[in-house]
Amino acid sequence: MMIDTLIKYCLVWTVASLSASAVAVTQHELNQLGRTLDVQYQVLDNIEQTACESEQISGHCFSAQIRLQTEDVALIKGTVIHFSHITPIAAAQSNAVSISHINGDHHEMRITRTIPANTTETIRIAAPAWHAARSDIMPNYYLVADALAPVTIDSTVQQTEPGSGLPVNSHAGSWTKPNQYRRNADDVLPLQTSEAQFAALPEQWPVVTANRVVPKVRQRQDSLQKRHLTGIKLSSDAAHLAPWLPLVEQLGLPVGEQQETISIVIAGQQFSGPEHYALRIEEQAITLTAASDKAAGYGLLTLAQLRDPQTGQVPLTTITDAPRFAFRGVHFDIARSFTGYDSITMLLEQMAVLKLNKLHLHVSDDEGWRLEIPGLPELTEVGAYRCHDESEQRCLMPQLGSGPHRDAGVNGYLSVQQYKNLLQLANQWGIEVIPSLDMPGHSRAAIKAMEARYNRLMAENKPEQAEMYLLTEFSDKSVYSSIQHYSDNTLNPCLPSTFRFIDKLLAELKVMHQQAGVPLTTYHIGADETAGAWTQSAACKSSGIAPHDIAKTFIREIIKLGNSKGLVMAGWSDGMMEALPGLPESNVYVNIWQTLPAGASKTVSQLAASNTPAVLSLPDVLYFDFPYQNDPLEPGYYWGAKSVSLKRVFGFMPQYLGQHAELWTDRMGQPYDDEPTQNATPVLGMQAQLWTEITRDQRSVEYMLFPRLLAFAERAWHQAEWEGKVSQAEFLPALNRDFSEFTQVVAKRHYPRLVEADINVRIPPPGYQIDAQHQLELRAAMPNLKLEYSADAMTWHTYTGAVSADNIHFVRARLINSPHTSRIIAVEP
Repeated sequence: MMIDTLIKYCLVWTVASLSASAVAVTQHELNQLGRTLDVQYQVLDNIEQTACESEQISGHCFSAQIRLQTEDVALIKGTVIHFSHITPIAAAQSNAVSISHINGDHHEMRITRTIPANTTETIRIAAPAWHAARSDIMPNYYLVADALAPVTIDSTVQQTEPGSGLPVNSHAGSWTKPNQYRRNADDVLPLQTSEAQFAALPEQWPVVTANRVVPKVRQRQDSLQKRHLTGIKLSSDAAHLAPWLPLVEQLGLPVGEQQETISIVIAGQQFSGPEHYALRIEEQAITLTAASDKAAGYGLLTLAQLRDPQTGQVPLTTITDAPRFAFRGVHFDIARSFTGYDSITMLLEQMAVLKLNKLHLHVSDDEGWRLEIPGLPELTEVGAYRCHDESEQRCLMPQLGSGPHRDAGVNGYLSVQQYKNLLQLANQWGIEVIPSLDMPGHSRAAIKAMEARYNRLMAENKPEQAEMYLLTEFSDKSVYSSIQHYSDNTLNPCLPSTFRFIDKLLAELKVMHQQAGVPLTTYHIGADETAGAWTQSAACKSSGIAPHDIAKTFIREIIKLGNSKGLVMAGWSDGMMEALPGLPESNVYVNIWQTLPAGASKTVSQLAASNTPAVLSLPDVLYFDFPYQNDPLEPGYYWGAKSVSLKRVFGFMPQYLGQHAELWTDRMGQPYDDEPTQNATPVLGMQAQLWTEITRDQRSVEYMLFPRLLAFAERAWHQAEWEGKVSQAEFLPALNRDFSEFTQVVAKRHYPRLVEADINVRIPPPGYQIDAQHQLELRAAMPNLKLEYSADAMTWHTYTGAVSADNIHFVRARLINSPHTSRIIAVEP
C-alpha cells in the first residue's frame, strides 16, 4: 500500500470489534509469549515522505514496519503491547493490530484479532520526521493482559555489542539503504562509515614528540635539558592538597613518602585570577606558586603530565598558566536515565583531571525526579521510578523504552546523603555543583508526584496539606503538546502552591549544601515553556497577566526569588531571552543552546551588548549525546548535528562563532550564512552537555564523553593561535598540526589511563577498503591503535599490510597493550 494511502488508513476500529470478548490469557502463557515473540522494527523510507499530522504535529512522515512473529503461543485478542516511539505514530496498517499514542513517546499496540501461533503479522506505520539511526528504535516492549503482571518481550531487550560494550537494539533491522540512513531529500551529509572514511584517514599517523599537556598551558619555556623525577610528595604545610594526589598518580606520576618534596606556595596576591599558577622545574628543585589551593592542584596535574612515563624524565621548564574561561562546565542529565551514583563520581574525577570546574546536574525532567527532598517523599518514591502503573500513584508510566518494572536500571535517585557526598567530593577539587530542577515545562515527574501526594493527603482528610505544594489546577482543560509530545508536563505558574513548592525546594537545597559545608551559590531553573499551556486556566485568567506573558513573568519571579536568597540564577536561552529585558539588575547567566545555523552567534552578541554573562552550550558541537560520526550504527540523538567528532570539538572557536559558517554546514549538510566574527566575543564560558534519553547506563555515558571531553577541556582552558584566522592560508595547516599533537597525547597517555580506570573510552573503528585486486587495506582513525581482521569475529589477526580480502568479514581497532577495542565492523564485499 502506498504511503499516502497508509496515512488515510483509519486506526479506529468499530466499538463492536474492540469490545468483543477475548480468550483469557494465563500468566504462564504471557510469560512464554514474552520469551518467544519476535519483534522486529525496520525503517523503510525516510526520503519518500508525505504530509501527515499527529498529536498537533504537522510535518512529514517516514515509513517503517513492525513485524510480530509468534512461535508456539498465540498473541490473543485483547492483549496490549506497550512500547516507546520517539515521535507519535500517525497511522498504522494491519488487520490484527491498532496503535495509539498515549503520552510522551509511550504507545499502545492493541491486538484486535488473535494472531495464531507460528504466524507473522507485519504492521506498516508512518510517523513524523525520521528514524535514521539504530539508536532511534526504543527497547523493552512489554505485554499486558487483564490484571496479569506485565512481561517484557525478550527480543526487544538491548544486547551488549562486542567491542564498544554498549547496549544496542538487536530488533532495529538493517541500515544499508540511503533512504534509511538519510533523513529527507535535503540531507546531503556524507556517510561516515568505516568504508566511507578510509580515504580521509592518513596511511600512517605522524610521530609527534611534543611533551604536551591536556589542556594546553598558556605559556611555557623549556630548556634543552631534562631531569629525572621518580615521584613527588607534599610537605606537611601542603597536606591539604592530598585530594589531588590520586589524580596525579592516575596521570602517571608516583606519589610516596620516599619521593621528592616539591615547594608549594599559595600567594593569591601575585596573580590576577583565582585559578592561575606558575610552575618552575629546575635541576635541584620544583616550585609551584599558585593563587589558590585549586590552582595548586591544577599545577600538580600539569607537572604529572610533563613526566615521560617511560623514562621518568621531565623538562627543565617555566610555565605560567591560567584558564581561558571562568566557566568550564559539564551538564549531566540524570533525570531521563539515572545512570547511578558512581557515574557522577566518575565524571567529577575526570572533570578534575581536565581542570573543569562546573557540574550542571540536571536532576529533574518529565521522565524522572532524582534528588530526595525532605518533606516531599513522593518526588522520589513516585517520580524517580517508571513502571507499568496506569494510575501513576506508585510510579510514572514507562517512557524512553524503560520497560514495565520498577527495578529497571534507569530508575533511582540520589539520597540526601549521597548528594552531600557529591558536593564534598566536587568541592575538594574546586568543582561547583549547580543543581537544575527544570520548570515550568519539563516538569511532569514533579507534577505527577505532587498529585500522588495530594491524593494521599486527601485520603487522610488533610485538604490544606494536600494543596500546599500542588502544581496542577484540576479544572484547567488546556490542550497542548510539548516538544517531547507530552500533554501534561507544564506546571501552573499562576498557583500560589507552585511558588510554595519552589521555595521549599530552594530551602531544602540550601540546607543540604550547608550541612555538606558547601554553600549553594547557583541554581538553574531551566526556563523552558510549553506553547498552549494555561489557555484554559482559571487561575491564570484571574491573574491579570496576558497569556503570552505568563511564562516570562514566572521566570522573572523565580529569578527574583533566587536572587533574594543570594543565588546566581541560570536558565536556557529560549525562556531567559524573553524574561531578562524586565530584569536589568538581575544576577544571572544564560546557557545558549541554539545551533550556529539557527542564530547562536546573534544571541551571543545580544547578551554581550546587555552585559549578560553567556555560557556556550551549542548543540552542533557541545552536545555529547550526539553521534561521533554520521553512521547509523553510532549511537546518539542528532536533531542538531549528526556528527560531533573529536576534531569538530577540538576545532571549535568559541569566541569567533560566525567564522564556522566558512568551515561547517547545517545539520543536513547544507551551507549556511552567518556574520563573520573578526574580534573575540566575550563569553563567560562553555558547557558540554550529555542528555540521557538513550544513554541509559554508565558504560554508555563513558563512551559518549570520552575522548570528546578532553577536546572540550582543551578549548575551555586554552585559546589556540589558529582561532579566528579562518580566512588566512595558514589556518588549516596550523589547526591540523595542533590536532595531530593533541591526538597523539590523547591516544598514548590519556587512553591508557582511562582504560586503566575502567572507563569505557570510545576506540574509533578503522577505515577499510577492498581494492581492485581484492586486497583489504586498513587505516587507523587514531594513533596507538593496533588493527585486526577476522573471518568469524572470534579469531583475530593483526593487520601489517594489505591482505587478501577472501574470507575476511570483520575488522576492528585495539588500543595497543590493552584488551579494549572498537566496535566490530562488518566488511562489505
